[in-house]
Amino acid sequence: MEKSVCKRDRKDRRVDDETKKREIEKINTNNWVEIEGKFDIEKLNNLFGNHFSNRKVKYDAKLVKIWNTNNEQIANIVRSLVELDFPIFRVEHKKENLEDIFLELTKEL
Repeated sequence: MEKSVCKRDRKDRRVDDETKKREIEKINTNNWVEIEGKFDIEKLNNLFGNHFSNRKVKYDAKLVKIWNTNNEQIANIVRSLVELDFPIFRVEHKKENLEDIFLELTKEL
């Protein structure tokens, strides 16, 4: 009987570990970069459709938001925007604060 309890405990820990991994991945997706400028939507459609289609990107005429990107990728995107003659006013890395994350994780309890 003790052996089955140990197996169950290990299984429960694995499930808990998997749940933690999913939550960490979810938190990591709450990091993004905002690029403020004056953009032409058609040119942005071409840029993000051709070169950065594997990124989660939202944009309009004044703001581009890109999730899950590193500094090198940000530099490449900003360089591409500048090469298209877009004026860039601000580039800022954003992420949810700990309070937002805590509230998101505990709202289901």
